[in-house]
Amino acid sequence: MPTDQKRLSAYNAIADEVEKIVLFASQFPEISERLNLLRQGFMIMAVDENGFRSIHCTPTADLQRNLKIFLLFKGDTEVTNLPTVIKNCSRAHYFQPAHHITISMNTGETFRCLAFRFLHELGHALAAVKNGLAFSNKNPTPEHRTAEEMEIRTLDYKLMIEVGGPTYKSAAEKMALDLVRYHTQRQVPFLEGRGSALDFCFGSVQCLNVKKERDVLFQVLCEYLAADTHLPNPDHAKQLKLGMTAATMNWM
Repeated sequence: MPTDQKRLSAYNAIADEVEKIVLFASQFPEISERLNLLRQGFMIMAVDENGFRSIHCTPTADLQRNLKIFLLFKGDTEVTNLPTVIKNCSRAHYFQPAHHITISMNTGETFRCLAFRFLHELGHALAAVKNGLAFSNKNPTPEHRTAEEMEIRTLDYKLMIEVGGPTYKSAAEKMALDLVRYHTQRQVPFLEGRGSALDFCFGSVQCLNVKKERDVLFQVLCEYLAADTHLPNPDHAKQLKLGMTAATMNWM
């Protein structure tokens, strides 16, 4: 099980990458809102034999009021008392009743990608706070959850275009066009390896499984780009994105 210092160092590395991503996000006010949620106070949690405990908190943090952040390392899942919702996290996840975000450190991804996933989950945490659902067992309707995820993914793809620069944008637009041809003409696009375009956003990786994960993530992001750029009617684009989101809720 990692030391507290290793957990803190990992969080600091992710936070550093968040700051770098935010440099490209000036036209997205919601990113600032998500960061303001952190500024209101948060706690970094560590897993131990008793379940979990706080190892760092901002001066204004309150266990009953503020966000908690778990970084899940190998060995953590062996803890008997660890809640299932934390133990089963494979990428990153926001859990509304306890108002916490879990980030898996076992994916083989870069800190830049983990920062991207952290920002995504901060979007869900912010939505829960705005809707009065943080620390609540009240479940949002499936329609509400789908609409929320759609909005966050839409911002995801736009943010990655800014972060990845012209080369990534060109690859994403080409992929979006291929997806349109697939949906309209049933021309099956070649997907394997296309996720390497995300190297311009996250940095390169060597692990084959991580590359396959990026292929899926790149396809998902480009599906939203395709809907927004190739459907002239915004309402039709929204309905298509809602349908895609409902069908792929576990893909991100």
